[in-house]
Amino acid sequence: MAAPSEKSLKDMTGQWFVATKLCEGFEQYLSLQGLPWWKRQFLHILTVKETHTQYVDSEGITHIDVALSISGGFGGNSENRIIDNKKHAVETEMLGTLYEQCRWVNLDEVDDDPWLKEGWVYTKDERENGGAGPNGELHIESRGTNSSGSFSTVGLWGFIEFNGARYHCRKAICRKGTEKARVLGVYGYVGPAEK
Repeated sequence: MAAPSEKSLKDMTGQWFVATKLCEGFEQYLSLQGLPWWKRQFLHILTVKETHTQYVDSEGITHIDVALSISGGFGGNSENRIIDNKKHAVETEMLGTLYEQCRWVNLDEVDDDPWLKEGWVYTKDERENGGAGPNGELHIESRGTNSSGSFSTVGLWGFIEFNGARYHCRKAICRKGTEKARVLGVYGYVGPAEK
C-alpha cells in the first residue's frame, strides 16, 4: 500500500513491508555482499515487514529503530539507525556485523553516483518548509562497510512514486573492489505500529 501523505522522513513510525515487485537489483547487490545463492533465492518467497519507531533523543539526534519480521516463522533482527554522522555497529543475521554512518543530507551534498539523486518526490510541506533534518535536509544518507572491509555501501532514504502512488524507498550502491551493484528497496505502508 502507498504511503499516506503524512508519512515522510519526519515520521517513519509504523509498519512497512518490502514491495518486492517494485524492488530492483537485490540479487546482484546481495551477491556482491557475499550472501549465498540459496539464501538469495529464498528471500524471493518470503514476506519481510519492518516496524519503525522514530524519535528524537534529548540531544536532538534522530533515531529510527527498525524491527524486522520475516514470514515462515523466521526470526528477524533489529537495525537501529542513529542519524548523527558517526559510525555505529549494526548486527545483521545475514551479513554479520556492519558499520554504518547515517546523516541528514540534501541532494547537492551527495557526491556519488548520479543515480542516487534521481526520482525522489517530496510532499507539499517538504517543498515549502524543508525536510526532516535539523537544517531542513530532505534525505538520510547511509554509508557502511562490513567488518572485514571487503565491501562498502552508500545509500539514500526518501520517497518515490510508482504509478502515481508514493512509497518509501532506499537507493543504495555496493562496491567490492572494481565491482559495483545498485539496489532500489521499495517499502509499502501497512499501518500504525502494533502495541
